[in-house]
Amino acid sequence: FVVGFTMWGLTICIFIIIYGRMIEIYLVTSIAPIPMATMMGKEWGGMGQNYLRSLLALAFQGFLIIICIAIGVAIPNIFIRRLMLPKHEKRMLMEHRMRKGNFTNITQKKY
Repeated sequence: FVVGFTMWGLTICIFIIIYGRMIEIYLVTSIAPIPMATMMGKEWGGMGQNYLRSLLALAFQGFLIIICIAIGVAIPNIFIRRLMLPKHEKRMLMEHRMRKGNFTNITQKKY
């Protein structure tokens, strides 16, 4: 009960953080013409440079979020599913792959 409730709460927190970051990226890029126009002036040039730094930081955060989601999806698909399959399901999966030609069983003796 406690683990399920904790996972539910963490899932909601993760979605709020991800959606918040994406909304922040959209809002920052929507006002891009204003700071970019200040980059040419001597007095206001720092404002445009700081804007570009913050925009690159947000882009890097978005990239890391995508990488974390990809890893979070890949780990269960690669490792946990293979470890949790019973032996007969593994055998059926191997036979199916052998029929399709995607898998070659090197333990079979060919005479």
